Amino acid sequence: MITGLKHIAVYTKDIELTKEFYINKLGFENVWEGMVEVKSGTTHACTLQLGSCILEIVLPPVLDSVHSVAGPVQHFALKVDNLEETILELKNKGIEIKENIEFITYEGGTLHAFIYGPSNERIELAEEKRMV
Repeated sequence: MITGLKHIAVYTKDIELTKEFYINKLGFENVWEGMVEVKSGTTHACTLQLGSCILEIVLPPVLDSVHSVAGPVQHFALKVDNLEETILELKNKGIEIKENIEFITYEGGTLHAFIYGPSNERIELAEEKRMV
């Protein structure tokens, strides 16, 4: 079951400059930062928060994935309680899972998968899975 927006991801070529902009110019707070293991390698990421707005700032392993024109939002994430159950519900509605379930080390552990919207926008389905 989808319970709400988890975060908005922004890819950057300069994580320090991006953090400085959102923290010092817009008033966000850095609530998490670390290295994340993903399929394409290791990436530096941080979570910035202002009220209920959460941004995931990512320095991707392959910088070519950062657009040089307006529109660097890479995906948005929806928080789910049970990823496998949610995927089954979505498949029953005819929605194709574009990127299979994967565990990543983001914020202590996240199980995620991706679907695409009607305009080819990437939508992450994310279930928090804290490592004990």
